Amino acid sequence: MIIIKCINIPGEVEEGVNLDIVGVNTRAAWVIDGATPLTAVKPRKAVELTREFAERLGSNLSGHLLDEVYSLKEIVEFAHRKLVEEYGSKGSLRGLPLHAYPSASLAVIRYDSKAERIEYAVIGDCVVIEKQGIISL
Repeated sequence: MIIIKCINIPGEVEEGVNLDIVGVNTRAAWVIDGATPLTAVKPRKAVELTREFAERLGSNLSGHLLDEVYSLKEIVEFAHRKLVEEYGSKGSLRGLPLHAYPSASLAVIRYDSKAERIEYAVIGDCVVIEKQGIISL
């Protein structure tokens, strides 16, 4: 897989904190679009929680995307389970109602060299577009 361009431009967030994560390795690329909660949590705290959430999701994914023992579906499910464990009863979200939790959309692609195909997964409002052999996230 050849990465032609990797661009990550922060959206409109206070103090220029980017809530989005872009990652690439030799066989995969992913975009995580962090979303602050719709709640009365202090705006700065919501931004911090969302950035942390997106970074942890990216870390949980990137650690396994090169391992072809697992399907992309299994890796995404693992990353989700790990987030639930990390944010469980003792995490930085402790005491917050569910509607105050940060969230994220995800688009990830991975080249499966055994099957010689591209796998993809999308959660939320991210997209994967293929046109004439070029894939965009």
